[in-house]
Amino acid sequence: MISELDHRTAKFCIEATVNMRVCQRQGKWILRGTLHCYVPRDLVDRSKSGFGIPPATWLHGSLRGLAESLLRKTRLRQYEYFRPASLLKMWREHFSRKINSEHRLFDILMFQAWLGESRKTGYQAVSVKGAANVATGNP
Repeated sequence: MISELDHRTAKFCIEATVNMRVCQRQGKWILRGTLHCYVPRDLVDRSKSGFGIPPATWLHGSLRGLAESLLRKTRLRQYEYFRPASLLKMWREHFSRKINSEHRLFDILMFQAWLGESRKTGYQAVSVKGAANVATGNP
């Protein structure tokens, strides 16, 4: 997934020290620290649970219009987390059934949708710099 990330996001992730990524043997520390600012602690700290979903069926059917809307170049450039050309290539290859990228695309689309909704409700999407500040304890 690194090839779809904006170079600043990838650089931050690569340069993050182990102490920024793991704290007291708990992984995803930066993510958890950021989420604690916006999501109730009991939702962030609970154990994993999951279920299977059919993203390929959805992306080729009922979610196609939404997916194409979320992957517009202007929208992708608005947040600067991903490289538009790379994502659009992945989408074309997936949609032509050349490569199955259903899970990667679905994750990216849900992130894009969340960014759009967070902006509507007044929450500020955390930038790469903001995540670094949370991880290092700087305001």
